[in-house]
Amino acid sequence: MKKIFTILMVLFVGACAYQHRPVYTVDDPTPRWVADLPLSRVEDLIVSAASPRGWKCQHVAEGHLVATQSQEKFSATVDIYFDRQHWRIAYQSSVGLGAENGEIHAHYNFWVRNLEHDINQRFAAVLGASS
Repeated sequence: MKKIFTILMVLFVGACAYQHRPVYTVDDPTPRWVADLPLSRVEDLIVSAASPRGWKCQHVAEGHLVATQSQEKFSATVDIYFDRQHWRIAYQSSVGLGAENGEIHAHYNFWVRNLEHDINQRFAAVLGASS
């Protein structure tokens, strides 16, 4: 019984240590009330949504931002594309997150899901402000 318990504990600890998941990519439709805004205003909404969680955004071109999240031992850089039909967050690069073969440490997906949520909230606030 003790041997079975030891084996189960080793398997459990090993499963917890392996925290790599498929890289999460956002590809959402642009809400119609946001699609009517100038792209510069959409960019402002995205940047203002990203900043509170520590994302640093850089304008690359109309409809394209590069955002970087840096922690003590990890960092991730994503491309954010947006137009009147869709907006997208795509993996660009990372440090310390073990990105390989389409998988990455779960921290990356956590950061990107939070960013997606915050941007969607910012987009929803535009609807509330125009009502």
